[in-house]
Amino acid sequence: MERPSRRAFRALAFAAAALALGAGAPAGAQTAAPAGPAPTVIHVGGVLSDDLTPVIYAVKTGMFRREGVDVQIVPSTSGSAMAAAVISGTYEFGKSSMLAAIDAHLRNVPLAVVAAGGTYDSRAPFAGLTVADDATLATGKDFENKTIGSPSLNDLNHVVVSAWVDQHGGDWKTLHFVELPNAQAAAAIAVHRVDAAVMLQPALAEAVATKQVRVLAPAYDAIAPSFVFACYFTSADFAKNHPDIVAKFVRTV
Repeated sequence: MERPSRRAFRALAFAAAALALGAGAPAGAQTAAPAGPAPTVIHVGGVLSDDLTPVIYAVKTGMFRREGVDVQIVPSTSGSAMAAAVISGTYEFGKSSMLAAIDAHLRNVPLAVVAAGGTYDSRAPFAGLTVADDATLATGKDFENKTIGSPSLNDLNHVVVSAWVDQHGGDWKTLHFVELPNAQAAAAIAVHRVDAAVMLQPALAEAVATKQVRVLAPAYDAIAPSFVFACYFTSADFAKNHPDIVAKFVRTV
């Protein structure tokens, strides 16, 4: 499908966040559907970052409705939290990092990956290793014994910060990681509650514009200049029992 510009993607992500916060419930206002059978309601959860905007775009333009599916977007604090919600049957689909999905597979968690959720490209990085605007941190060595915020322990952000520190003269084993929801990262960094965190667009752009943080490095480059970093998943039971809905979701995204 034709994708909107990066600026439009960010606007859509902010719109989804506003809908979710304003309603206090899953966001998912969509264009009116033509007369016919009521669409099947499904819930898709994930962190409201740039990689979720194709789904938001499909919701706003009625693409899911044309497939007979009414998608409700559910903001999440982390991919791990969404995986737990999908396994419990609370939501039908979730988005997480590939690392979380691989870890779930190794632990025999009954998840089924159905589609790629985002590809990192160092030519247009959407994630950055951020520090306070007044911080003096510059090298991996400077990070030794520092506190790093991450949505979940041992998640993708945990790995990329560790890799970046090692590649820039530090020892990742000295780092102290604490769980920190994405939405709280900028404020926590600004007041030095944590020394650094990986932040994602569009929240990153806003935090930089207000001088809460500055970007030290495109941390995901520590993994590779280009790689699939996120995926959409459902429970193994839902994939088995509702292959038609899974196919409609995958076709649209």
